[in-house]
Amino acid sequence: MKALVSATLITAWCAAFYGGYAQAAGIGDIVLAMPFDEGEGEVTMDISPHRNHGTLMENAGWGIGKFGNALQVEPVGYVDAGTDPSLSLFDTDFTLAVWVNMKETVAHQHGFMAQDEGGGPANNKWMLRYNKGGVRSVNFHIHRADGGSMQLEPGFWRANPDTWYQVAVVRAGNEYTFYTDGKRDLELESDLAVAKFIDAPVTVGWAEGPIATDGLIDEALIVKRAFTPDEIKTHFEGGVHDVLAVQPQGKSAAVWGAIKAQILR
Repeated sequence: MKALVSATLITAWCAAFYGGYAQAAGIGDIVLAMPFDEGEGEVTMDISPHRNHGTLMENAGWGIGKFGNALQVEPVGYVDAGTDPSLSLFDTDFTLAVWVNMKETVAHQHGFMAQDEGGGPANNKWMLRYNKGGVRSVNFHIHRADGGSMQLEPGFWRANPDTWYQVAVVRAGNEYTFYTDGKRDLELESDLAVAKFIDAPVTVGWAEGPIATDGLIDEALIVKRAFTPDEIKTHFEGGVHDVLAVQPQGKSAAVWGAIKAQILR
């Protein structure tokens, strides 16, 4: 019941607050913003103006997050955020950012965020993941069924298990910039674009079925523009709520207060 009330309140607030504000402030570029604060139920809310709410799949559940609650996907599970056209990363700059807490960082891959039709050369996909073994690096991968594949890795990352990290990648033209914990890691280049159509939902905590995040996921963010370093730092310091720059005023303050009270109860 609490999850249902929370969902109703957030949906109402998003419609009221963003209805006239998104275009003026550029918030409409944010197409997925999941704080995972519900703590119960099978639905998690997207507080972006696009409201691409997610469904918990397989054995996904809830845990303690970096900010409030988090999505727990160990040993397997994920969130299905759907296939709305607003989520397409074709022909656009973009930003992907998420907080992750992995139980193990040597022998396993961990899929953070993806939209993929599965493994194999005939499938379109993009994914943000952690690679295992001797590589041990954040990895951003694009594959197109009509030709072309690339994997970008900023280098060896000695991530510790059971530790929270912010991971982000920003595309600006052909340049990809990787960030860890709000700090720029490396810039790499590729002219390969994400496929125009991917016949699969956007997933959080899962990639190429099943490369799951064995651990916790929090503050998942997809933006259809290149974030500045300061905006990446905002996500690092305060999660998706701070990125959305909610400054409650007037009636919005009352609605936002009710939302937070229901989510955190």
